[in-house]
Amino acid sequence: MRPMELKEPVWPQWPQSETHGIAKADPSNHMHAPLI
Repeated sequence: MRPMELKEPVWPQWPQSETHGIAKADPSNHMHAPLI
């Protein structure tokens, strides 16, 4: 799995630097957490 490549299509509305904090802090994004 390539997290760097997945971040663009999976989180188009968030900066790549923000994806880690959002996915871990927001329970509503539990389906995205495994990608990190």
